[in-house]
Amino acid sequence: MKTNHIMSEKILELQSVDAGYNGQRVISEANLEVYDHDFIGMIGPNGGGKTTLLKVILGVLKPFRGKLIYHQIYDADHVKRIGYLPQFSMIDRKFPISALEVVMSGLMPHHGLTRKYSREDKQRARQMMKRMGISHLEDKVVGELSGGQMQRVFLGRAIIGSPRLLILDEPNTFVDNQFEGELYEHLRELNQEMAIILVTHDIGTISSYVKTIACVNQQVFYHHSNVITQEQLSAYNCPIQLIAHGDVPHTVLKRHD
Repeated sequence: MKTNHIMSEKILELQSVDAGYNGQRVISEANLEVYDHDFIGMIGPNGGGKTTLLKVILGVLKPFRGKLIYHQIYDADHVKRIGYLPQFSMIDRKFPISALEVVMSGLMPHHGLTRKYSREDKQRARQMMKRMGISHLEDKVVGELSGGQMQRVFLGRAIIGSPRLLILDEPNTFVDNQFEGELYEHLRELNQEMAIILVTHDIGTISSYVKTIACVNQQVFYHHSNVITQEQLSAYNCPIQLIAHGDVPHTVLKRHD
């Protein structure tokens, strides 16, 4: 499907995937390939199937038909190296756990449910919190954190296991403006270490960060660039506003009568 990945290693691929719930298809004939160091901006209307597609990629939803193929995604301990930052609304703020424990829980797949965390694990989590700029929040209960602080904590949790693929589902929802800018700079750095899929409605802001764009609207329409025209979006049946590039990324609305 892609032609610009001659030297890159394929991480996963979807082949003609139909998926949904209770026998009802949400996405159909979905094809997508993800390679090392890809940075895919995933857009599409509400109800178009973005979350369903993510669940298939994460391996938590089995397709009705078609194939999900992982390539070199498991490490030597058979741990799937995919990091995931869920939507803010899916995070339980009432759970009595400290910020440090949340970050450290990202190592659980490497240890299993019964093994206790080691001193090295705790040190690794502290180093990750330092990288995220949240060392001072180590003992804070997650319910006491602001939206931006909580997203930093859960981003640390998502990447502490050194994933090959990082998936973020609308991470800029309910966060402060300062963190939003920091987030994209973090992702730019992380993209040197891993592939990234970023689901967003704010394609104007992230268009200067992502490398390619996938529109999900029952099907997957993959665009091999971060520059896309209104005509192309219309051809994809994807009702997203036109992206404009410049010193300040922004969207341009269609002319209104």
